[in-house]
Amino acid sequence: MAYMEGAPHEELGEVTKKYGFLMTIVAVTLFTLLTVYSDENNLVACLIATLACVLVLGFVFTRSHPYIFRQFFDKKAFHFAMAREEKCIKVLETFDDETFIFNNIIFELFRIEHLVICPGGIFVIHKIGTGMHLQVQNKELFDGNSPLITVSNTLWRVCHLIHIVLKKGFKIECMPMPLIVAMDSKKLALTDYNGIKIVPLTELSGLIASHPAGGLSLEMVHCIAVMIKNKYSPA
Repeated sequence: MAYMEGAPHEELGEVTKKYGFLMTIVAVTLFTLLTVYSDENNLVACLIATLACVLVLGFVFTRSHPYIFRQFFDKKAFHFAMAREEKCIKVLETFDDETFIFNNIIFELFRIEHLVICPGGIFVIHKIGTGMHLQVQNKELFDGNSPLITVSNTLWRVCHLIHIVLKKGFKIECMPMPLIVAMDSKKLALTDYNGIKIVPLTELSGLIASHPAGGLSLEMVHCIAVMIKNKYSPA
């Protein structure tokens, strides 16, 4: 069984408590400091400044863990997203013990949904819905009417960043493969876009297993996994 870290469906309660506690401490501390050094007529301004700071923190936390507030404000979408997350993780868990998987990890300010490291290479994974309506318009990827240009650009940025980190830290040339995984379909309208492989979830393990060797020794796989664990722990 693959080594796995950072399953959102198991750690969400702990993450929610941690972020909630941090936001409370920041809000109380900031409001106290502002009121101490302001006159009584500026209490409303102090409150507004505190709320603004809390909102910024909330935005940052949402970027690192998108399910954290959805569980309170959109429970239907939250449970649907969690079901998809568990479905994907169950597939990833079936990989062999030479595979290291990090879920919901923040890498140089970019969130990676799933990062797979194995002798066959490194894979950066992003999930979408059915993938039945994928199309390219004006050289940009769309899922029906929804643009996926941000997804595709971010995947490649993350892959290049990982490549730079590995080249600098381990003196190796290893370009990760960006993957878009369609969760709810076995048939796709498009299987490749700008070097990004697009596969149904049912074919994910087969694609990674059949991928040509990425030139990573098992020792190097372990070294990279340890570096990721220590420096870019899951959110």
